[in-house]
Amino acid sequence: MPSKAFALLESIIEAGRGAPPPADRAAERRQQAELAALYRPVPGVRDEPAGALRDGSYLMTPDTARDDVAILYIHGGGFRSGTAGMARSISAHLALGTSARVVLPEYRLAPEDPYPAGLDDCLAAFGHAATLAPRVVVAGESAGANLALGVLLRLAADRDPRALAGVLYSGVFDQRADRYRKGSWVDRAATDAVLRDMDGAMSRD
Repeated sequence: MPSKAFALLESIIEAGRGAPPPADRAAERRQQAELAALYRPVPGVRDEPAGALRDGSYLMTPDTARDDVAILYIHGGGFRSGTAGMARSISAHLALGTSARVVLPEYRLAPEDPYPAGLDDCLAAFGHAATLAPRVVVAGESAGANLALGVLLRLAADRDPRALAGVLYSGVFDQRADRYRKGSWVDRAATDAVLRDMDGAMSRD
């Protein structure tokens, strides 16, 4: 039986079904900025710009913040859109639930700034998070999970001991087009709440 959280998420997806997709990348980014503007502060968490990072980055500090660990949370958006502002709510609740400071970086997007620009920004954000606590958990969603893994791999290659753990969910890792022409992407295309409206978009280069 699906959990209450799953049912809630599915209802949100279903409520948005039928809405016309953004006309282009600029419209997509405007739409996401409008969604980010709906954020309301979470009691018990101080939300402020992370001045040492790119404009649009945030630092979430719980009222009683621990000093042993911080969290770097990297937003998603398909590498071409998305904003740190859209992840303020989940980051604030993460700070509240863990008593850890959460660094929420804005990073450069494609195609204007191709790889490794976004990864470089996330590595800089890790460095900033590491000034707040000696160990850092690196987390991310979707494209942000990809970037989080990139940060962790770079740190591992450099034998950097400051990374404590990684939390990667709904990650986008293998982006070869043929990857989306088989398996659950095809088998569940008619029933999956997200896939139903994609019309094979993920299988096209």
